[in-house]
This record gives sequence, C-alpha cells and structure tokens, in this order.
Amino acid sequence: MRTAPTTALFLAAAISCSACAPIPMQVYVAVAPESNIIYSSCVYNTHVPTGVRVSAGDVSANVSLSKYKGNSYVQLRLDIPSGTTLKFDDDVVQITTENPRTSSQAVLPNISLVDTPIVNSYSNMAAIQKLWLPVRAQLVGERLYAGANGFDKHFWLATYVDTSSATDINIEFPRFSLNGVPTQSIQVRFKSQILVAVALINC
Repeated sequence: MRTAPTTALFLAAAISCSACAPIPMQVYVAVAPESNIIYSSCVYNTHVPTGVRVSAGDVSANVSLSKYKGNSYVQLRLDIPSGTTLKFDDDVVQITTENPRTSSQAVLPNISLVDTPIVNSYSNMAAIQKLWLPVRAQLVGERLYAGANGFDKHFWLATYVDTSSATDINIEFPRFSLNGVPTQSIQVRFKSQILVAVALINC
C-alpha cells in the first residue's frame, strides 16, 4: 500500500506525463444562437466556447473575447469574399459592462494579414509589421485555395479591452462600408462563465 506522500508523488508524475490536466477557467460566452457559437478545436475541450460567428452582407466575422497574459482582449476575424470590399469608418471599439456598470473605449492598432493579432499587431519585428494594414484601409476580398480547399481571404484585428471583471460585456466594433455602402456596426454581447477545461501543459 502506498503512503500518502508516495501517492501524492505518483499523482503529480501521472499528471505531468499525461501532458494535460483539468482546471476551472473563466471564459466569455457570446449571447447568440447555438448554431453561431464557435467551440475549441482541441479534442479535450470541444465543449469550451471560443467565439461567435456573425454575418454582415457577404462578409463573415468571427468575434472572440479572451485573455492573453492575464489581460482581456477582443479579436475580430473578417472573411471577405471575392467581389466585396470593406472599409472601416473609425478605429475605436466601444465596451460597456454590467456588474459592474462601466463604459470605455479601445483603439484597434492595425489590421493584420496573419493570425494571432493580439501578438502580431503589437510586434516590434519589421517582418511582421510589413503584414499590417491601416485600420481604415480598403480591404479587398479574394477567394483563396489551399489544395482543393477554398476559403475567403482573412483579415484580423485585435485590441486589449477593459472588462472590469464584469459578468456581462458588450463589444461594439466601428462602423464600416461594404462596396461603398454604409452598414451597421458589429456588436456582440458576452457573459462570463466558469468551465472546467483541459490545460495542455506540454504543448
């Protein structure tokens, strides 16, 4: 029979070797139809919401509210098809919260042509900065292919936001025009939830 210290060491080693461990974590879940919710692609966390898919004309947008190094940030990925252009009127994101009630703004630094904009949009590397566009640049859609798989061209934006540890957060992106025609802004409401997820320790 294992003693208590031996058992503790055995469990610690098992967790370390398994490369993952279940932990409670705070996530921001969009208030939207279930069919629009995006879930983690990790096989261990397919129950964890990571964002929401919304549409504006022919443009599809994925919006997420998450944390990076303990700081909340919002990310927008635009998928723009061939024959469509998009142009933002402004670079300011509006944030309102409940519990507590607050109102603040955040500025989008640029538009990134590569993923993980919360890192790349603030990079000091010249090679990465060449992949930036001004927020008010005209974005021209395109149909791209990777082998037999086709997809609309992606554009990413991200900025840090002040959520004030609120349980209810509303994010409003700046208005934009599609093919020169003004549209409404993209707005998404999120609610904070605690879910049990798997932390990938050795990945």
